[in-house]
Amino acid sequence: MSSGSHPAFVALEAERSHAARDAADTALRSGLVRTVIPVLRNAASLDPLDEALQARLLLALAADGRQAEAFDLFRTVRRRLGDELGIDPGPELLDAHDRLLHQRVPAAGRAIPRWRSRRAVRSRPRNRR
Repeated sequence: MSSGSHPAFVALEAERSHAARDAADTALRSGLVRTVIPVLRNAASLDPLDEALQARLLLALAADGRQAEAFDLFRTVRRRLGDELGIDPGPELLDAHDRLLHQRVPAAGRAIPRWRSRRAVRSRPRNRR
């Protein structure tokens, strides 16, 4: 989206992108990714070089069981970053890709409690009889 450099439009675009990232984070934590994928696709299409947004779309697709689409998205974004900016993907997008590769993405419908760390879950005493 080309809105020129008017500060009001720049601020509006930044806020839209930030809201889409926040919605994705909430959806990924709650396991409700299917509801946010259309919004993420739209925001990502308007700002295809926003790696944070693309990373969240990748994770949402993977969480919804669309791993092939997530891999295609990564390849497309990586190619575009190289062709248009002459750069490789940054840490956030690479981390999302790594999580996809190693299947460390929660499945849709499975909420991840924010208050429980993995260590707390592992260290819980076992119920022995």
